[in-house]
Amino acid sequence: MTIQSWFMYLVLVLIATATPGPAVLFIVTNSTLHGWKKAFFAALGNIVGLFLLGVIAVTGLGAIVQTSEILFGLIKYAGAAYLIYLGLKMIFQKNSDFNTS
Repeated sequence: MTIQSWFMYLVLVLIATATPGPAVLFIVTNSTLHGWKKAFFAALGNIVGLFLLGVIAVTGLGAIVQTSEILFGLIKYAGAAYLIYLGLKMIFQKNSDFNTS
């Protein structure tokens, strides 16, 4: 990969992370409801997720997942099952107070 491609990628990542979106809304909501400490960890989680996505794309894992229908299906259904688990956990949670501190 050429240095021009890396710079173009860097510029696009900076633009994508600087524009408001669902992650920014989530962080602003956390800071309003729970304070800056919770918002910091929400932002850190977003940054780590974007970093891992970039690492996966750069290392070629994205191409492997794209070519393997079975692997893509496993990842997709594992992610859906995890989201369903989190949703059910939130629904059946006895304590409705989200502050843990």
